[in-house]
Amino acid sequence: MKFSFKEMVKPNRVGFLFIDHVFEKMLKPGVYKFPRFSNKDISVYTVSVLSRWIFVAGQEVLTQDNITLRISYDFSYKVTDFEAFRNQVDFLESGHNLTLGIENQIRSISQTVIRDIVAGVASTLLNDKRAALFENVGELLQERVKGYGITIEQVLLKDIFFPKKIQELFAQQLEANIRSKADLDKARTQVATARALKNAADLMRDNENIKFLKMMETLTELSAKGKHTFMIGSDFYQSSNKTK
Repeated sequence: MKFSFKEMVKPNRVGFLFIDHVFEKMLKPGVYKFPRFSNKDISVYTVSVLSRWIFVAGQEVLTQDNITLRISYDFSYKVTDFEAFRNQVDFLESGHNLTLGIENQIRSISQTVIRDIVAGVASTLLNDKRAALFENVGELLQERVKGYGITIEQVLLKDIFFPKKIQELFAQQLEANIRSKADLDKARTQVATARALKNAADLMRDNENIKFLKMMETLTELSAKGKHTFMIGSDFYQSSNKTK
């Protein structure tokens, strides 16, 4: 009686078939039956064809001005060249988790890339320029792992943690900037108000109609206080109001 055993390649994965520790062929998702050879060793290793995320939290880096920071970031990759990937895998060390060793190598390489970028920037500029500084990290990382049979899809910078004293200095600088902007806006408002008052004064000084109205207002106030005589041009007017 011949006995057989089954190996499964689950959905969204591909398999590497080895017979007597020699690669035989690639396997698609499915169930495979093998006879129990008395003198042959059959092994099937599988790897996902989907994107995988790697998380790097709190990596310590040193800036150009020797400030120690902690940076957290994520990146995703997927296996796109299975032959190149298979040639990079240490099957003895990885066991059935083929991506374990590769991911450790990619994580280490990514840390080096990030460290090199941060080392060329002063801490005071890092936060403002973070978008421009890290936009090419994916390309740099891809260049370093081009022989691994994988494609780097995204690199997402999550957090930059500054030392507490540096955070306090940034807070003081921000407060000073806000206060300066408020003082500048106030000064601009005062200048605009003074200019408007000056324009109004110039208008009143040079406009004959406004001068006449001002004179009539003065005459009205004086006539209300008692008996007065006013001369306007060639006409003669007498106020008959009596003081109460």
